[in-house]
This record gives sequence, structure tokens and C-alpha cells, in this order.
Amino acid sequence: MATRLLTLRAADRAAHERFHAFVPLTFRSVDFRRWEARGGWNEDYTAWLLEDDADIVASVGVTRMRLVLDGLPREGYQLGAVATHPERRGRGHSRALLEAVLAELGAAPVLLFANERVLDFYPRFGFRAAVQRRFVADAALQPAAAPARHCDVADVAARAGLAALCAEAIVNDAAFGARDYYSTLLWHLTYRAIDARWLDDGNAVAAVERDGDTLILHDLIARRPFDLAAALAAVVDSPVARIEFGFRPYRWWPDARDAGACAGSPLFVRHLPLPDTTLRFPDLAQT
Repeated sequence: MATRLLTLRAADRAAHERFHAFVPLTFRSVDFRRWEARGGWNEDYTAWLLEDDADIVASVGVTRMRLVLDGLPREGYQLGAVATHPERRGRGHSRALLEAVLAELGAAPVLLFANERVLDFYPRFGFRAAVQRRFVADAALQPAAAPARHCDVADVAARAGLAALCAEAIVNDAAFGARDYYSTLLWHLTYRAIDARWLDDGNAVAAVERDGDTLILHDLIARRPFDLAAALAAVVDSPVARIEFGFRPYRWWPDARDAGACAGSPLFVRHLPLPDTTLRFPDLAQT
């Protein structure tokens, strides 16, 4: 038995198909091909693979993140697509690959969002769980006369505009946030039923979804502050009574309230000193 590590970067396009074919074996609804075709696999993303003889048996996706902690920029990493071949589990492949990845990353901050079935796995590698919070606010939004333009990421020009906006955007939460995560944002907008709209004369994009009379504002990418409450009327086609935020929204909506702990994929951190405050890493910055 011979094992070896493979690291696939954006420039290694000829080998990407091995990763694309492997990931759906574990994550059956996930396919990275369309995201890559739209330019999502950039220099920020590296796929680590463990090969056993000629077979790929484990994967870890590593995304370089431009974190902001207590107002200060920190370079860190986010892990995703942590998978083992279904027929090769129980042989230590994911452990060996994760150990190699973390050794390469050294003392850099690392975060990930875990599958709830493997919550006891990551603490073995120095990760600790961190509780995220939900934020909501009462609202009384009526549809505006002129709806905001769609940001359709199937369109090349829209993607270019969105990438430029991400590179220049302000940070929504300086306590625990990130900036310029276009690659990850593009993944969500490519595969999820999220409506992205241009606001503030093209200086912002709101990524939204409806749930009855609640508007879910998954993310807001903006170059500058503006009147968000007024602008959101242009993204709804029926009245809204409540807003739920996919990030800590106090910069934009000071009256938002803490609605309890988040359910779903728990956050784990390593070498990441989190501030003593309520936490919410932006939804669309999560891999």
C-alpha cells in the first residue's frame, strides 16, 4: 500500500477532475464544476487529496481567508469538503490528511463548519467549538415602485462587478468577520436559491431569501454605509414584517436582537482567539 499527498491549486486544472469526481461520493448534492467554470477556483482555494495506490481516498478543501478579529486583519484558513471515500472509511485516511494539512498551516487561525455527525472528530486536532448566534429585527417593509436589479452570476459582467465589489467592501462585523471572500460567495450564489440584488447605485449587493413574511438577509457586500432599511424595499415583492440576518448586523441595524443559538453546522476554531462577544461568521463566507 502506497499513499501520497496531492495538492491541487487553481493552476492545476488538468488534475481538477479527480477532485470533482471524488467529492460527490460523500456530499452527494455537491458539484464544484459549475463554480470552477465561473472562475470560483482561484488562488485562494487549494484541494488536498490523499491517494492510496491509484485511488483518491480522502479530501480537504482549504480556503485562504482574510479574517478580521477585534478590528485587526488576520490571515487565516477555512476547511471544507472534509471527506473519506465511503468504501475506505475506518482506516485513518481523513486523520492522516487532516494532520498533514494542519501541519502545513502551522499556527495560522483555522475555522470550519462541521457535520453534526462528527462533532467529536475535530477536537482531537486542537479545534474547539464556538457558539454562533441568530440575529433578527422587526421591520415593516413595503415593496418599492422600482425593484433592484438582479446580480445574475451566470453573467460574466455581473461576476466581474461582484468580484470588484468584494475586493473593496467594508467589513460588516469587525469583531469577528472576513473580507474579500468572493470565491466562497460565488459558490453560494451558484448553487443556492438566493436572490442577489444590486443596491446603492451598484455599490452594494444584498443576498436575500424569503420565508413567509420574513426576509432573510444572508449577506450584504457594500463599499460604503447607506440607508439599508430604505434600500431593502427594492428587494421585496410583498410586505415584510421581520428580517433575519446571516451575519452580526449591528453596523447596519443597531436595533437587531439576539434570537438564540444557531442550529445546524457548528463552528469549530483552532488558533483563533475569539472576542468575548456574540458571534456570527457571515453565512456566505462559510464553506
